[in-house]
Amino acid sequence: MFQIASQVESQEGIIPYTVTGIGDCVSCSPIFATDYGVYVVFTRCTALVYIDLNTEYLELKKYGFDYLVAHAKRLDESLKSIACR
Repeated sequence: MFQIASQVESQEGIIPYTVTGIGDCVSCSPIFATDYGVYVVFTRCTALVYIDLNTEYLELKKYGFDYLVAHAKRLDESLKSIACR
């Protein structure tokens, strides 16, 4: 399922961002961007995380890339106690 979810693409293509410290896969690029959205895809033990943010309506100054990475890391930390039993 991770392979399917991580193949986000639009006509403009995918722009992957390598982010460390999120999920089980150390060498993955869990954050992808297209002209229409930003997507976070990662696994943690038995959980698959897929976050889809539509950038057309997103206030990028308030919720920018750094905010998204920080949120994904907080979510990943919470999942460690839930999905890794």
